[in-house]
Order: sequence, then structure tokens, then C-alpha cells
Amino acid sequence: MMKHFFIEDRFYSDLDDYINDCFPEDGDVEALEDDWSIRVQESKLEPMFQTNRADTHDVLISFFYDKYDTRFPEDSESQEEDLSRALKASFDVTLFNSLVPKLYYPTTFATITKQDLLDYLNE
Repeated sequence: MMKHFFIEDRFYSDLDDYINDCFPEDGDVEALEDDWSIRVQESKLEPMFQTNRADTHDVLISFFYDKYDTRFPEDSESQEEDLSRALKASFDVTLFNSLVPKLYYPTTFATITKQDLLDYLNE
């Protein structure tokens, strides 16, 4: 059974979701032409993004400088080194990456036929 697919920019979790959205009346699927089909894009569950220690460090250091600019001395090289050590000691990039939300993203194309819909409805 087809699961987690897109038709244009619309996401469907399964064939039931698609049938309920596009064929709300009983008999609508049976009324389709026998050679009816639609091209869909299958999907895969993936994290929204992943980061690494270097990128995280650069972004956070830049944020701290922008947010707290009045608190940094003119020559803040040693404070940056201390902040770098604090980030390395306290920020777990592996844990963070594991907690990034996951979404379904399009992958390969497939075809759903009238017969696929009928088979699903008759299960």
C-alpha cells in the first residue's frame, strides 16, 4: 500500500487520506476511467536539517557578539576562546541533531492507478 506521498504540494499519509480528499462520495472511484492514473511523488522521513560543531559554534558566537555587543571588551579574543570552550563542553551536537524535527520530503515518482484505489477499498 502506498504511504506518505505528495501530489504537487499536497501531502497524503496514505491512500485512505487521498481517497477521502479526492473522492468523498461512494462510487466516485468506480466511476473513474479504467485507464485512470495519477503520478505521485513518494517521500521519506528525514530531519529538517543537521548541523555540525563548527557551524553551531560560528552561529552561536556571532549571535552572542550581536546580542551582547555592549558587554564585550574592545579586545575580546580571550573571551571568545572562553566562550568556545564553554560551547564545546556544554553543547551536544549529536543530541541536538537527534532531536531536530523530522518531516516527509519528496523522493522518487510513482503512479497510482484506478486498480490500486479499488484494491485498497476492497481490503
